[in-house]
Amino acid sequence: MATWNSDKARSEGAQVLQWLFDEALKLKPDGSVAVPGFGEPNTAAAVLSSRLGFNKHISARQRFAIARRAVIDAVKQGKTTVDGLLQIVTAMETQHLAEPLKPFVLLTSVSASDLYDMPTVRLGPATITFSRYPPRRFKTPQLAVRHRWSEKRFWQRTPVRVHVRARTPQDAFDSALRQLDLLRAFWNLGLNRGTWRLSLGGGFRPVNDIRLGPIHTLHHVDGRPALEAFWYEPAFQSSETVSSLGSQKLEQCKAEETWCRTRIRRFKKAVVIEDLFVRYCRALDQADETNAFLQTWAILETLTGNPSSYSDLVQRASYLYTDRWYARLQLKDMQQIRNDLVHSGRENDRLDELLYRLKQFVEHYLVFLLRNHHALQNLDELRAFLSQPTELSALKKRRESVALAERIFRNM
Repeated sequence: MATWNSDKARSEGAQVLQWLFDEALKLKPDGSVAVPGFGEPNTAAAVLSSRLGFNKHISARQRFAIARRAVIDAVKQGKTTVDGLLQIVTAMETQHLAEPLKPFVLLTSVSASDLYDMPTVRLGPATITFSRYPPRRFKTPQLAVRHRWSEKRFWQRTPVRVHVRARTPQDAFDSALRQLDLLRAFWNLGLNRGTWRLSLGGGFRPVNDIRLGPIHTLHHVDGRPALEAFWYEPAFQSSETVSSLGSQKLEQCKAEETWCRTRIRRFKKAVVIEDLFVRYCRALDQADETNAFLQTWAILETLTGNPSSYSDLVQRASYLYTDRWYARLQLKDMQQIRNDLVHSGRENDRLDELLYRLKQFVEHYLVFLLRNHHALQNLDELRAFLSQPTELSALKKRRESVALAERIFRNM
């Protein structure tokens, strides 16, 4: 059953609904709802869906869709109150969950020509299969055939099929792409760690070697298109070069995948850690170095707990380094570049160099978290660890204090 996330969320929802029903949405004489041209109820649905608590099996995309339909139906049914809307949302949620899971296949490609020998991967709810050529039974939707990048879809790339089960095609696409990006995160981490590359005037190239191809289509298992629509990568560069990885790098990818998966599954909330890896992969896919830098910086903020001050972020992000003073100087430099990009839009000709420095910090803490899964079971514990003093005397004093508290409470 859907609920409001809190009393505050319910109160804010009531304000949105009052404005929406009084000013934006009007019931017409024919029983339809007049929707203004400036985007309502889309904006209101986004606000409401973030304040409503849905069943965990309802995707973010579906939550928005339910909230949008609910505000329209609330006008039609005369249920223009927070309780009336909640009743409609609950009914829609129940109806959606009653839909059976159906099999779908996402057909796409990745930017390496020799991944076809990789074994089939079972990752979460998805089965990911690589092949030298796409199976002939998979028919490309006509809309995709006419797309300007369709001819480059499999050219020098490895076709990939991701099998999932979902209630809607949109949910199938989101689930399949997330699992494929998670797998690519493991592989790219193995290839990216310790690497350094500068453009030297040749134009920025995405950090990741294993990127998505230009077009993605969704199919039924018999190959028929599940949708005439398709998805494409807006940052795809038609001139990008694609090459083979070679046997050594392929082995490196598989070893990193095995290592990461073995450790991630030991976290109580593995999905939270997986989400960090997906974000890492998508950030370093970016063909725009500014987007790549800002998205990678956002991951560092998440790892360090989104501190209220940058001095706390710098303190935590430099904690594990023996030359902490130098790490802090680098982080302060990158923090200033980040602020310039966000607040004034000023570009920096050192951005590709700084991106590689920044990704090393992120990779260092991702790997540290996995290596210490037995002691740090979630991000809160990682952040608490990084907030500790660095002096041995202070750590000893803290250990004695904790031991004293343990003795006291053991005997209470």
